[in-house]
Amino acid sequence: MKDILNYLHEIGQLTKVANSGWWLIGVENPPSVAEHVFRASTIAFVIAKLEGASPEKASAITLFHDMHESRITDLHKVAQKYVDLREADVEALRDQLMSLPNEVAASIKNMFDSYSTENTKEGIIARDADLLEYGFQAKEFMVKGYKDAEIWLDNINKLVKTPTAKKLATQLYDSNPNEWWKGLKKIER
Repeated sequence: MKDILNYLHEIGQLTKVANSGWWLIGVENPPSVAEHVFRASTIAFVIAKLEGASPEKASAITLFHDMHESRITDLHKVAQKYVDLREADVEALRDQLMSLPNEVAASIKNMFDSYSTENTKEGIIARDADLLEYGFQAKEFMVKGYKDAEIWLDNINKLVKTPTAKKLATQLYDSNPNEWWKGLKKIER
């Protein structure tokens, strides 16, 4: 149990790891990897449901896709130009899983492989959800005045694969992150 406890404590570090790409456009306190993973997992569930795939599997794959970043942090695309993260990601994950029970480690490794190789429908959906979550963040930053965040939307629209993700990515341009709550307030005196 000690190794499991240590792993779960380590994963808690993702609340402290910033999504570093937003620093490039001047966001001083970007969302954490944990925040990103939470919404991306929810997006994966919805996309999978609409695409006829397993929402639980797609969501779980997305939930575990960035766990290695508790050790190597999140490096934005400019930094990745100089560092080959593929090997580092795999090595960090391998070390993380080493002390977990075999059935737990194997399941997490299979999910990571499905995400990184996109060899299942749910792996493709997980990747789309990961990208789309950045699209949602980009739109939210655009509304706050970070105009260069639109570059994320442009790139995401080129990369998503599933029909549902393509529709969502396209519609993000015209969406309003504050629309969901309008009309829900109870105004009384």
